Amino acid sequence: MAEAPSRRGLFVRIGLQAASNQYYIFVVDISEDIFCSIIKSRLPDFIRSLPDNDWVTVIKLGPTEQTNPIQSTERISRIRNSIFSDINGLRCGTDGSDGLKMSSEVIKALTSPGTQKSVPFVFVFSDFIYYNSRTGYNKPGSNLWDSLIPKYNAAVNDLTRGAPTISTIKFPYSSMPKLC
Repeated sequence: MAEAPSRRGLFVRIGLQAASNQYYIFVVDISEDIFCSIIKSRLPDFIRSLPDNDWVTVIKLGPTEQTNPIQSTERISRIRNSIFSDINGLRCGTDGSDGLKMSSEVIKALTSPGTQKSVPFVFVFSDFIYYNSRTGYNKPGSNLWDSLIPKYNAAVNDLTRGAPTISTIKFPYSSMPKLC
């Protein structure tokens, strides 16, 4: 691997171990009608461009009972046609969104069987506002978000097997600083 030219003895080396494929996790916030409709119309174009051997999971972000994967983690080649109808079938403009449950679903997806040698990319299409018409804007307590941090760290450790990585995540309303 080529190293960046040294400047005053400092350089950064960025690299990934060779992987046979990539793993894409998409989160689509269905709580807001216009934003959701735009994502629904553009996400299939992105998925069409992915190689057949790559993995994909699409997670719906809405009220707690509706925040879940719309299709199980699978290779693109096996779900290419059905995933488009699943995305198109998402109902936009729901009442509420549960970012806490969505974060848990992303962590579960990161450790899906078969994806261990893939390079994961997580795309979250959301405004990250927790709202429903009964309670208004609501921020779950930091103790709830803090409980996700060890699960996230374990998932990243399993994925990287100790290799250096560049990643960042910030759990909203957590008492922890951003992880890097």
